Amino acid sequence: MILALLALALSMALGAADADRPWLWALLLAGAMPAAALFVQLRGLPVLSGQVESALVAALASTFLGAYAGAMLRRMVTKIFGH
Repeated sequence: MILALLALALSMALGAADADRPWLWALLLAGAMPAAALFVQLRGLPVLSGQVESALVAALASTFLGAYAGAMLRRMVTKIFGH
């Protein structure tokens, strides 16, 4: 759950920073999370087996939601306040 919230917040910030390509930030973050999980497993660090997959799925979904929500927020703010 914490991973999904962090992914949501970071992708929202990145989507707002570059509203033209929110999909790029979502893919970047979505790709980094399984890579980090693989790194942890390869290093032999303790992992809670059943919770990793569900946390990754929630985090992957939240990256796309966050990136597009951030881009939409940026466009709305730009439209309201101009510039």
